[in-house]
Amino acid sequence: MSITLPGAPFGHLFVAVGHVSVADITGNINLEAGDAIRFTGHDDIRLTAQNDAEILYWQMESTVAR
Repeated sequence: MSITLPGAPFGHLFVAVGHVSVADITGNINLEAGDAIRFTGHDDIRLTAQNDAEILYWQMESTVAR
């Protein structure tokens, strides 16, 4: 199963269960339960589950001002 995550200035993907592949300009990044990845200034991201998987994805529009 594949989905497309929306692009955003900042994103954080956490894999809670299973294994997923994230399409990247350099190929695929493989993540498994407990892994996380952060994105900055990204376009839409193609995500493919290798088996039953659960993810959490945070899409953020700005940084915290200091």
